[in-house]
Amino acid sequence: LKISSFPATNKQRHTPPPPPKTTTTTTTTRKQASSEEPTYSTPPMAPTRKWGVEGGEKKADRHRLAEQQQQKIREKIQVKVARARSFANRKWEKKMQII
Repeated sequence: LKISSFPATNKQRHTPPPPPKTTTTTTTTRKQASSEEPTYSTPPMAPTRKWGVEGGEKKADRHRLAEQQQQKIREKIQVKVARARSFANRKWEKKMQII
């Protein structure tokens, strides 16, 4: 997670740059994986595929619903990450101004 937009010296680089982000680290790492790797998020043929003849439609529908729910969750997560990042950036910029 490279967040600091400022050129950091070697001393600053060894210490974790944004200390206020300690609360949001777990959420950000998880979300970045989903946002950076869209190949996993959307299997192209999954909703239309039928498993067997009997009850194939039901399974496909269930799968489609699961995909939609996961997509909603992903979108919520991305919004949270964006908010957390902007908040951390603001705090970090204020600290840099003080120094």
